[in-house]
Amino acid sequence: MWDYRPDTMYDLQEDEAFVKVSQYQDKENIYTGEVGRLFGVRLVETTEAKIFEGAGADGADVASVIVLAVRLRRDEPQGRKAARDR
Repeated sequence: MWDYRPDTMYDLQEDEAFVKVSQYQDKENIYTGEVGRLFGVRLVETTEAKIFEGAGADGADVASVIVLAVRLRRDEPQGRKAARDR
């Protein structure tokens, strides 16, 4: 799961790999604030992700993200594929 600030959403939605939550087949297991999925990672809006004001190129603000993941054992069958498909 990837938590990010609402003002970051515009850029993420422009990616052709972005899947809107309204396109999910399983609508039963949606997190509060979840807006979609990108590269198999669920995207949830939050105001808790820190903004580093003026820390980017030419003094641009830099938005951080919070990534939450489940660690899979390497010897699990199809461990990487299972993680990617969640």
